[in-house]
Amino acid sequence: MQLRASGGGLVPQGPGVLNLSLAWPRASTAPIAFDAVYRELGAALAAAFDRLGITTSVQSVEGSFCDGRFNLAYRGRKLVGTAQAWSRVGGQPVVLAHAVIVVSADPASLTEAANRFESLAGSGRRYRADALTNVSEAWRAAHAADVAPHDVEVRVAMCVAEQFARLIPPLGSVEV
Repeated sequence: MQLRASGGGLVPQGPGVLNLSLAWPRASTAPIAFDAVYRELGAALAAAFDRLGITTSVQSVEGSFCDGRFNLAYRGRKLVGTAQAWSRVGGQPVVLAHAVIVVSADPASLTEAANRFESLAGSGRRYRADALTNVSEAWRAAHAADVAPHDVEVRVAMCVAEQFARLIPPLGSVEV
């Protein structure tokens, strides 16, 4: 188990789960643009998925683990979870934004692992496997295909990386 400063609930990890973490300088550690960070993160991720032919929406998904208002969902099922934290790194205020993308991991297995952990922790929380999907399932549905491409994980990573490369100014142009 690992606790993260960005808060939120349980997030199972493993093969087929892609983690994106971004950090950028801010004028203050006070989270003054909390919703704006989520909106921009969600919009950029949605644009990356659009390039893959997968139309997503930013929304809460009841019954999903670590549910929040700024999940990215495909047809009402959670595909991406997001989180953020405001902190200092080397004295510089920064915002840390995170996204967990379920690419090819089995939604039922992830949900089972989350429910098992919650049960052992005695929390009383339970999640629904049908509240979660993955990019492979979304790809098949969006493209009316029997299978997702064998390199779906590489395609997702490349689209996400290319999308954020467009948004983030070159290192030399950022004043720290």
